Amino acid sequence: MAHGVRILVSVCGPLLMFTALSSLPLADVTVVIFGSPFVTAALAVLLFAERIGRHRWAAIAFGFAGVVIAIRPGSEFFRPEILFAVAAGISFAGINLTARWLRDTESTFQLVFFLMAGTAVIASLGLPFVWLPMPLADLLLFGGMAAANLFGYIFMTRAFIVAPVGVVAPFEFTVLIWAVLWGFVFWGELPDAFVWSGGAAIIASGLYLLHREARAVPEIDQAGAS
Repeated sequence: MAHGVRILVSVCGPLLMFTALSSLPLADVTVVIFGSPFVTAALAVLLFAERIGRHRWAAIAFGFAGVVIAIRPGSEFFRPEILFAVAAGISFAGINLTARWLRDTESTFQLVFFLMAGTAVIASLGLPFVWLPMPLADLLLFGGMAAANLFGYIFMTRAFIVAPVGVVAPFEFTVLIWAVLWGFVFWGELPDAFVWSGGAAIIASGLYLLHREARAVPEIDQAGAS
């Protein structure tokens, strides 16, 4: 059952993300999706009884505020397609949480294998309805995407197994830098003021979470030694 849930959210995440990317800039979608670490950290308290103090709760709330700024609801710049990115972020949080759920019974390889195999089976069911012949260059690109995805899942899954969620999640924010860079290099896209402001709030919140976690580790070590 746990693997089934993990596979389901794994299928939904990329599907929702690519739907958003079909009509929105890369940086906009990436910033909104990066609300997922805050979802991960918040739900870890409910699901795994991880302790988060008031300072970290404040950082999580500030991070969510950054996502709201990037979405710009109620403004003339709001685009409903951004809600696909919101849903994708929630799905990606589910992937991280299910890795933590299964860490005591499954190895990193097992988690990644069943995730990839299940996703491949489900995605293949739609091929008869949507398949189009692809040139060799496109096939090579898909191969590169598959390799990057595989190694990304392996390293991220391993990280969530061996370390607390609050430590690992903030490191995901480095993807924001790459999203802005590649969006500009390949498509000439630059984020607007809403995305810059929201992204800054998200990164600041993530770094503060990391800072609080770093302070908590020595305290835990000292308590264990005593």
